[in-house]
Amino acid sequence: MADIQNLAKYLDHSVLKPESTAEDEIKKNAAEAVEFSYRALVIHPCNISLAKKLLEGSKVLTVSVCDFPHGKGLIKSRAKDVKEILKLGADEIDIVANYQYLFEQNTRDFKKDLKAIAKSMEGKILKIILEVDLLNERQIKNAVQTICKVANEENSKIIIKTKTGFTENKMQNIDAVKVIKKYLGELNQYGEDKIRIKASGGIRTKQDVINLIEAGAHIIGTSKSKEIIT
Repeated sequence: MADIQNLAKYLDHSVLKPESTAEDEIKKNAAEAVEFSYRALVIHPCNISLAKKLLEGSKVLTVSVCDFPHGKGLIKSRAKDVKEILKLGADEIDIVANYQYLFEQNTRDFKKDLKAIAKSMEGKILKIILEVDLLNERQIKNAVQTICKVANEENSKIIIKTKTGFTENKMQNIDAVKVIKKYLGELNQYGEDKIRIKASGGIRTKQDVINLIEAGAHIIGTSKSKEIIT
């Protein structure tokens, strides 16, 4: 059962919408993250330095996105961007998987891309966003299998994330979490000490969060954190 008395610790509070990234918005959301003890504040790379200062002294993680929201960058540039984002002080990175490779059944380059990124993470947690609304179940299975191989080969700390929240909602998050959990289980990779799951996109209520945690999500990404916990 979900720890419904302390949902804040599951929340990656996102400030990623184009209209919500001005300095005053970052300050307001950082203050909220500290006040309610969210797991993390998720911001664009250009706001990392400011967020680090605002979160200093708290337990709230500074998380940034990479190649967001489309995931169509080149392999070398994505790996380089990851290194630069870490230099700025990000504790974790959420990167969009290049799902075009999945459309093309190009598992070789999908894996090559993720390996390059994982090598650049310096042991920090990498969240790989699948964008499940654009994938079928076979493609999700292929992605999960490949991510598990990369995690094992690179000894990486990886979390599989469902969505960016920037595409049409075709697959419910709870269904995505169950499908990902199923394939992780088949590969004997599902567990707190191995690959975890983050649900994100369209999560707005306390009951949404409880349902997702009980379905198998370890982290919840949302911009509605305050509304959820109060």
